[in-house]
Amino acid sequence: MILLLYLALFLAIASLIIVGIMLWAKFWPTVSCDVKEVSVRKTNVGGRDLYLPRLIYSYDYKGAAHESSNVFLFGGRSFLSEKEALEFDSVDRAYICPLNANWSYLKLDPRVFWGLLSVSIFGLVLSLFISFLVNK
Repeated sequence: MILLLYLALFLAIASLIIVGIMLWAKFWPTVSCDVKEVSVRKTNVGGRDLYLPRLIYSYDYKGAAHESSNVFLFGGRSFLSEKEALEFDSVDRAYICPLNANWSYLKLDPRVFWGLLSVSIFGLVLSLFISFLVNK
């Protein structure tokens, strides 16, 4: 039971840290970027076709040239159609981490944010419940 308590606390804290980084990332400086290559990778999950955007873009930050392929920060989403996935070719701004200019992204996926926040809340509630059972 104690091991489950520690696991729930670990999941809650780890998720909260990532949520905190995602909130901080909204305020990273933005720079213009040039999309060099756009492609879509098709996958099939459960008999359903999903499309993942793949981009290579370049940007200049503080006088240094950089190149990246990070579309989403902390994972991303797949799309139901190739057309939706290709909409990223109109992106012209990249968010740049002020601590490491090699770390950039184009979009934050709200599903990842809310999913991680839900995991952290669930972990905290589960921890409280388990600690209540252990202390009885």
